[in-house]
Amino acid sequence: MPTLQGTLLLPNGTPLANANIILIADRNEGANIVRGVSSEFSTNASGVYSQSVESGLYSVKLEHQQRTRTLGKIFIDPTTNSSLEVLLVASDDAETVTVTALQTFLSDTQAAADSAAQSADDAINALAENQAQLDAFIEQAQSDVNQTIDSATEAVQLANQATQSAQAVVDDFESNQLQLMGLVSSSVQAAEQKIPIVNILKYSRGVSGNNHNIGDFEQFCPFLIPINGAGSIENGGKFIDGNSTFGGSGPALSQSIIDLLSASNRVGAQARNGVEFYIGRITSGMGTSIESAFNPDHYLLFDATRQNLGVRASLSVWLRCIFGAASIGTDNVFMDGSLVGNINLSNDWHYYVINTNVDQLVVGRAFLFPYIYALENSVIEIGLPLLQTSHDNNFIISSPVPSLEIL
Repeated sequence: MPTLQGTLLLPNGTPLANANIILIADRNEGANIVRGVSSEFSTNASGVYSQSVESGLYSVKLEHQQRTRTLGKIFIDPTTNSSLEVLLVASDDAETVTVTALQTFLSDTQAAADSAAQSADDAINALAENQAQLDAFIEQAQSDVNQTIDSATEAVQLANQATQSAQAVVDDFESNQLQLMGLVSSSVQAAEQKIPIVNILKYSRGVSGNNHNIGDFEQFCPFLIPINGAGSIENGGKFIDGNSTFGGSGPALSQSIIDLLSASNRVGAQARNGVEFYIGRITSGMGTSIESAFNPDHYLLFDATRQNLGVRASLSVWLRCIFGAASIGTDNVFMDGSLVGNINLSNDWHYYVINTNVDQLVVGRAFLFPYIYALENSVIEIGLPLLQTSHDNNFIISSPVPSLEIL
């Protein structure tokens, strides 16, 4: 079988690489090929081609980079190896036609390659020009950024200076304010020292310094009237001037009184001598009127509707629950000088300041005040009650405060 081989070069001598050579059979030769059957092979990177082909008459096409050109017809001799160029010249077509067709294809391919190269050069030149413009833009932008940073730095410095000046003004103001507050506080303290503390409890008898029996408690303290089945306020013990518990010659003190003196920091001679007073003890009943919102099953212990409280009131009192459970159900409560709000009573003595809500006193009294609630059959002890027509939380008392009737 003959071999078709050779090299395809562009006009400038560059190899026509990866070109497809297509042979289409035109007639039968020895029944080896069938008319219309095609064969295809390619050049390599150096433009070289080599292909064994059946002898016969073929039409030749050449394809390269989506360009196709019909070159003419060739006859392949069964005994001779030859090149595509030689066979095209020796074909039935005119020499000028066949040669020109190949040369035209190669020239067109060369022109396309040159155009692509020129386009690449143009793109490179344009890219270089764009890069120069970009470099100029970046340089200008960097300059603008530097200027902006300098301006911002200057603005920050000015702002810091303004802040320092403002802080100096604030410091001066706060210093003056503290001095003014100190003067006001001193004035208030001086005024408070000159204003006597007055207990508005009517007939403050046992709790306020004279020796009447605790059985009169409900009379001298009419706003602490037991309700919900609670019993009468009973004698929970008496502080005795000159008592033997703390070195005197008088009777001994009850344990409840001793515990109260300890809680109020009265020791030595202060625990032995002083104005006499009783403490009260009450047992809650089984009634269920007015349940505490703070503690379920705790019910109101006292009815305060008989006491004229003016527009606001404060009850300062020592309390403890020695059996069962009890609580104070309002958020305006101080214990031992600190605001605590709703709180359960413990079995130790603590000093409570219970303030009313002004809105509750538009009619001069508050039914729920002093908001003491208890579980049924609980035992609560009460010591040194002080009722004032103002809100108070500034001090803790350890001895009776007299009422208006015995001043």
